[in-house]
Amino acid sequence: FCDQKNPKNTLLKVRNVGYKDIPIIVMSNYSTVYYNSDFNFSNLNSDLETLHLQAMQRNRVREFVSKYNQEKKIEKEDLIVEKVVKDLEALNVHRTPFNCLTLLKVFERDFNQNLVNRTKMIKALLFILFTDADSFTYSTNKPDVDDCEYILGRFCKNLIEKRIRNFTQLEFITELSTYCEEKLISVDLETILNILESNNILLRFNDYLEFKHTYWIYYFAATYMLHDDEFGNQILNDKNYVNFPEIIEFYTGTDGRRDAAIQVLLNDLNELNETVENKIGITENFNPFEGVIWNPSEATIEAIRKEIFEKVKKSNLPTSIKDQHADQHYNSEAPYDQSISKFLNEYSVVSLIQSIKASSRALRNSNYVKPELKKEMIHAILNGWEQISKVLFWLSPTLAQKGSATYDGLHVLLFGEFGESSPKRLEAIFKSNPNNVVTLFKDDLSSMKLGPLVFDCLENCKSVIQKHFLSLFLIKERPAKWYKKLFAFMNLLHRNSFVLGDLYNSIKNETEKGFVSENDSKQLKRLVNIVVAKHEFAPKIRISKIPKGMTINEMNKLPIDKIIAAGKGQKAIK
Repeated sequence: FCDQKNPKNTLLKVRNVGYKDIPIIVMSNYSTVYYNSDFNFSNLNSDLETLHLQAMQRNRVREFVSKYNQEKKIEKEDLIVEKVVKDLEALNVHRTPFNCLTLLKVFERDFNQNLVNRTKMIKALLFILFTDADSFTYSTNKPDVDDCEYILGRFCKNLIEKRIRNFTQLEFITELSTYCEEKLISVDLETILNILESNNILLRFNDYLEFKHTYWIYYFAATYMLHDDEFGNQILNDKNYVNFPEIIEFYTGTDGRRDAAIQVLLNDLNELNETVENKIGITENFNPFEGVIWNPSEATIEAIRKEIFEKVKKSNLPTSIKDQHADQHYNSEAPYDQSISKFLNEYSVVSLIQSIKASSRALRNSNYVKPELKKEMIHAILNGWEQISKVLFWLSPTLAQKGSATYDGLHVLLFGEFGESSPKRLEAIFKSNPNNVVTLFKDDLSSMKLGPLVFDCLENCKSVIQKHFLSLFLIKERPAKWYKKLFAFMNLLHRNSFVLGDLYNSIKNETEKGFVSENDSKQLKRLVNIVVAKHEFAPKIRISKIPKGMTINEMNKLPIDKIIAAGKGQKAIK
């Protein structure tokens, strides 16, 4: 459906006058029913209901991956599905068969679960499109990918500055021709246009073109930042990047050594952390769980002990149920918004969230920046997690009463079972806070290569709640050598601390509902031995509050033989 000159509009009018009882479906690309149109739908005698084609659920993605993997073996099915859905969500594109196929084609050539560098992924995709004869059906000279990135990047820079997405073919060809002349390079522009259109990177609407997904604009603009310092400073200065964290991810992913960009992000993140902290007025040493006692009954401990001895490689839940559980935080409507965002600087909390995401993705891509800068950045990111946690604590009473709460551009909704009474809901909201914060941010930071930095932060950060965040992160993401570090940390926890109880619940949830390998499942169950050992062998003193400084302390540490004994089901000798 396009503009008023289109015959389809005439058909709508004829049907409206003489055949109004005939059902009709008006289809358009994405949600752009009103794209470049003067036609007024409200003038029709019958109402049209706006519907969207549903994105594939995770189990359908799995079916698609399974069939592809049977033909062209890439890796284990769970690993591929996880990577496909995460990359599609990060790129803000729909879970369609075409988009899944595009990623699988890239993974087929180079699949590495340890890498989450989407800059290299898109670079690989472009290389396929511009060099693989099967990707287009015409015969011509193949454009050089680097040349294409330069001229398209310069073009996308202008789109971002003008806050527009649509342009004419004449504008596209004319501007790209100018760039080629300036740089004295020869590129077949018609071929570029054909490749971009035939692969649905560019969409045509009558006389206008636009990039189907904004991540293409951000990717090409990010590559151009390497050539234009003024444009790079424009993106980095005044926190402009908070509107599109993707551009920072793509920029830092080009070579992994953008120290100057990391320093700018670090300074901005520290400033936003301070601004939000001052706004909500919660003190730096705030620890809402310090006085919370976790004191499971003997029956509960026996039930936990039985769980350890279950001879099950993975959970008994079918894959379809696990897929549903993994999809509970998936927002299928997000990809319908492909607009270039307006500045959010007036909202400090929303700006902080976007800054945390941009900084996390940049850190994940920055393998070769100075180690000291990496340490400062991850501490600033964890401080950001803590500030958002404080905001959520602050909003919790309103959330418990009304089911929703809004503050400084952030809108929070209550989702799930939280009890019927306000006090019960408030307690459940409080206890779910750390897990919600980690769930919100973990995918932006997650990388198998980031393990050493996370371990260093877990050992050296001073905040109890930040250590809590990191331990939950390790349970969910499990980078190399995670088990040894998490074992040592859990052994320092007080037997009655909320942190220990929350980690146990997270481990249980992961083994029951997560996609866990046989080896990881065994290691997660070994961690549960610590919980049992703490309640078998640690001093059983009645307390109403954990003594100050004892939530995490060397004095809580148990000898390894007692933890092993608890794992074998041996009772403490009285």
